[in-house]
Amino acid sequence: MKSLRVLLLSVIPLLTINASVKAEVAEIRNPSWQLVPNSIGAEVYVNTNGLIRNGNLVTYDIINDDASYTRLQANCTTNQYRSLRQGDFVSASRVSFVSTNSPWNRASKSLDYSLINFVCSR
Repeated sequence: MKSLRVLLLSVIPLLTINASVKAEVAEIRNPSWQLVPNSIGAEVYVNTNGLIRNGNLVTYDIINDDASYTRLQANCTTNQYRSLRQGDFVSASRVSFVSTNSPWNRASKSLDYSLINFVCSR
């Protein structure tokens, strides 16, 4: 099974991160990780307790079994998404990440659509 990290490299544009950028650490409280249906090629999990809605935008955290972590934001109307954070779990409830704030991308792969449909239907 492909790791989420490998899939994210194909889903999210490669980002250049300044070497002087320091990782931040955040706590994820009371997570409820649910498998995204139809996440073909990877077991992608979304923290459904951490969904943040603001109009048509939904911000959400994803992980898979290799402990990689990404915070994404999706526009439920336009089917666009962007990466806000990328990192790894340092414990069951803490993540170390760097902010990415990547540009908006239009969903083009089945994983993109599966993630957007899953979070927008919640």
